[in-house]
Amino acid sequence: MRVEAAFDALPFACCAFTPPDDRIQWFNLGWTVHFDYDEDELVRRPFHELVVEADRLAWQHHLAYLSLSTAKFAQFELQLSSRRHAPMRFEFEGMRVEERVVLMGRSRLPTAERRLREMRLAAVAYQGSRRALVVVDAKTRRIEGMNEQARKLLAPVVGFVRGSNLDAHFPRSLALIEGSAQTVRLKTGAGADLDLRVLVGRREGGLMTLTLEEGEAQSAELMPVDEVAMSCHDLRTPLTSVVASLSLLKNSPQLDPAFLELLEVAERGAQSMEGLLERLMRSTGLIDGQSRMRIDEVDLGQLTREVVSLQALRADELGVPVKVRLDAQLGPVRGDGVELSRVLGNLLSNALRFSTRGSSIEIDVAAAGLGSWLRIEVCDRGPGVPASFRRQLFEKGASTSLGSARGQSGLGLFLSREIARRHGGELRYENRPGGGARFILELPGSANDAGGARHGIV
Repeated sequence: MRVEAAFDALPFACCAFTPPDDRIQWFNLGWTVHFDYDEDELVRRPFHELVVEADRLAWQHHLAYLSLSTAKFAQFELQLSSRRHAPMRFEFEGMRVEERVVLMGRSRLPTAERRLREMRLAAVAYQGSRRALVVVDAKTRRIEGMNEQARKLLAPVVGFVRGSNLDAHFPRSLALIEGSAQTVRLKTGAGADLDLRVLVGRREGGLMTLTLEEGEAQSAELMPVDEVAMSCHDLRTPLTSVVASLSLLKNSPQLDPAFLELLEVAERGAQSMEGLLERLMRSTGLIDGQSRMRIDEVDLGQLTREVVSLQALRADELGVPVKVRLDAQLGPVRGDGVELSRVLGNLLSNALRFSTRGSSIEIDVAAAGLGSWLRIEVCDRGPGVPASFRRQLFEKGASTSLGSARGQSGLGLFLSREIARRHGGELRYENRPGGGARFILELPGSANDAGGARHGIV
């Protein structure tokens, strides 16, 4: 068995060379993930150039031992430089495999982060998989590696190697959204097109796995969506508006008793429908944020206006005007419009619930200032969130434990953040200067696609 085949699937940073020369002849996926070097930057590069100056003498000592024909195994630590990050200390095991020396390194990262990386790398890089797997950095869309099946499938695509950018080979419309499935057409060096179906896996440790299946290209769309799940999506926002409107009408002065009784019957019926909808959401996975999404270009300006209009009657009754500011240069995002409406609707509903009469709610929709990222801010002058509770604000069930604080179901903010992350974005909270709350939703624009470079910053 070749050295490459034996070690490529291991969840460590592995490389091989033939002593006494320490020029790297081969390295695995774990190496590229830890150090951020491109493939052409490592092949034939002397290993000692990666070792920090203070550890080079120690490396020469270990190399001299491993160069002996009688040498079998050695353990040592070295600090290595990375192209984009601070030097990292690694625990190395060096061994002779036939005429080569193989180094296997484990980073001295915190245990939880290291295990997450290692588990993900082991699952993705395993060469025995019959599926074509490609690993990409969710932030930069950089190709971190692929298994043998992917190498064979993508062999006709010129320049598809570790270290290159996904957008150099795939259409930029390919959105890195967890659970999505899209079809693409790639150009090949042979002149014929390669039609692929791309299944996007979960984000773990900053990486996303793409499963590639050869097939006839169609319009870019997601996997078939369960009709019950989509009905839950489509019913939620208008039903919330109905319940709120009935509640406001019921509290109007000088109502005829018979009419008031009819309103109460209608309100009970609508609340019963809400309970049924929640049970349906649980059965289809929506409560856990695992539903499949329908991807399209979404106009955030139009979406914001629609969400505000659904709650305009409630805002007028409460005496809390909603002010919307839209960036004139606002571009679209790729995502599920119903899901995004759900997030914004939940944020606005919470802001109205905790605003006092005479105050106002401000919604700003604008470019985030970096790349093509877009930001929606929902700001109010309510009581804000106690400092002691902010860490668990977005946890499932957390809102319920606050009693009169934000959220009543214990699911709204949890689901909202899950939806934001499935779009490659983030939802976070800040105290507003002068009092109140500010919720910030950031999403990658169409030019970035989901899973873009800002994930992990907010």
